[in-house]
Amino acid sequence: MNESSIILEVKHLKKVFKDDLFKKPVVAVSDISARFVEGTINTIIGHNGAGKTTTIRIILGLLSSQSGEVLFRGKPITIKDRQKIGYMPEIHRLSGLLTPYETLSGHLRYYAKKMDSKTKKELIQHHLNKLGVWDHRTKKLQELSKGLQRRLAYCLAVIHEPQFLILDEPFSGLDPLGHEMMEGLLGEQRAKNNTIIMSSHDVDAMIHLCDHYHVFQKGKSVYSSLDDNDFTTHRNPSRYRYEIRVSGSDKNQLEGLLAQNEELSAPDAWSDKELSHHMIYPSYKSALQVVKHFMNQGVVISSFQSLGKIEKDHILNYFKAS
Repeated sequence: MNESSIILEVKHLKKVFKDDLFKKPVVAVSDISARFVEGTINTIIGHNGAGKTTTIRIILGLLSSQSGEVLFRGKPITIKDRQKIGYMPEIHRLSGLLTPYETLSGHLRYYAKKMDSKTKKELIQHHLNKLGVWDHRTKKLQELSKGLQRRLAYCLAVIHEPQFLILDEPFSGLDPLGHEMMEGLLGEQRAKNNTIIMSSHDVDAMIHLCDHYHVFQKGKSVYSSLDDNDFTTHRNPSRYRYEIRVSGSDKNQLEGLLAQNEELSAPDAWSDKELSHHMIYPSYKSALQVVKHFMNQGVVISSFQSLGKIEKDHILNYFKAS
């Protein structure tokens, strides 16, 4: 892996909370190290209490650590570096008496001091419209549903246009429509080549979205996908395979259909299981072309899925051991 692609690194972080003289100190983070690749979506996965949020707060400077360091582009992170980061906490600490418009306006007074008032107003309107919060702009935050509050929290993270985002449990409190919207927003950030770190205990919600993932367990970093492959700033094609399952056709017929179109590629792997054929492709685009062609020819597609489940099972092995 090219070390210049690492935008953020945490090394051997340790955080112990000793707030109560009458209680035993709580070790929230005992030894966490992780590297995050620029221009990718990175996910921290772990049970509640694994040290995810504590690590994020140390990165942001909201907590100090007893030992370890945080490096930004290879150097100790500074206040100026942290101002380049957009942050969406799992639980916001905003005043319930403010409106969404007032909240974003106050945020921009700090993060965009040189921006003129007209531009700020246009920017606020754009983001509130995009997230479906504009019609609620004059309501108090305490009057908004949790889903709308989460959307506003995302607005706060991105409105100053950072190229680095940290999202703590970004799908928490979202209904299916909000979940779909958030996935679309993450896709937009990826298209801009921005770097994202997300944390979650929900493997299903995260594994198909991320490029690289890290597993935290009881305050320690126990696994990183970066350790298994020579990752660059892009997805490793070997990890993101797609499976097409076909029923009711024989292999010769399917091979003939593939030969009809020069743009269609042969599968990387082909297996017959029970009454269906399983075909493995290295990319979503190549697999989708085959699916569309088969459907146009009347072939029955019983399923078309990402094989992220392989990684999901790998992660779950760590969860079961904790």
